[in-house]
Amino acid sequence: MTLGYIFRRLMAVILVLFVVTFAVFAITMILPGNAAVMILGEYGTEEAVAAMERILGLDKPWHIQYIDWLEFCMVTLVNHCVSHYLWPML
Repeated sequence: MTLGYIFRRLMAVILVLFVVTFAVFAITMILPGNAAVMILGEYGTEEAVAAMERILGLDKPWHIQYIDWLEFCMVTLVNHCVSHYLWPML
C-alpha cells in the first residue's frame, strides 16, 4: 500500500463521517418542536423557555450548535470507551 492510497482512504472516511454526522444533526434540527418547550411542558412561560434555550444553547447559530453537538458526541464516546473497556482492565 502506498502512502497516497492510505491518505485518500483516510480523507474519504473523514468526509463520510462529516456527511453522516451533519445529516443526523440536520434531521434533528428540522424536526418540529423545541427541546426547551418539551422539557418545561405546556405550562412554561416565555421567559422560562427563553432561559432554557440559553441553557441548552439553542439560541446559538446552527454551526456553533453543530460543533457543540460533535464535541458532546466525542466526549460521550471517549467516556464510554474508557469506563466500559479500559477502566476494568486497570
